[in-house]
Amino acid sequence: DDEFLGYIIVELCLTIPARLSSLLPHMPLLLRMIISSLNTDKGDVVNLGLRTLEFWIDNLNPDFLYPILAKQTRTCTELMEALTRHLRPAPYPYGLLAMRVLGKLGGKNRRFLVDSIPLTTSRSQPILTDLLISCRWAFDNPARQKEFLS
Repeated sequence: DDEFLGYIIVELCLTIPARLSSLLPHMPLLLRMIISSLNTDKGDVVNLGLRTLEFWIDNLNPDFLYPILAKQTRTCTELMEALTRHLRPAPYPYGLLAMRVLGKLGGKNRRFLVDSIPLTTSRSQPILTDLLISCRWAFDNPARQKEFLS
């Protein structure tokens, strides 16, 4: 019953009809609500948290938003961990939205990841044990080397 009440409180905090400019002083508290919404398993609450975060990223100037995020490194790390938990393939309904939010952050999310993220695999998915990467550098071709250096 307390869990259900928690969902309602998070939902109310994220759906308050107010101008974004009036919510700015309370952004750190609302960020905690977004993290709580992303850590739940209730679909509507997860969707609301992702949509609210996407709205902030779209409508706030990055020069203003990122310093607010940077002040709370542990909170932002929790936010990025919660977002990465939703990066799942197509039958999962929020994977694409989580990827879009991370893409809109434009690589700034890596600044907040100070702890390693534990990865888990399921038995139904094959485990990749070896990874082979092949590269061909521009310097392998002498003609390309001259072009690159000039």
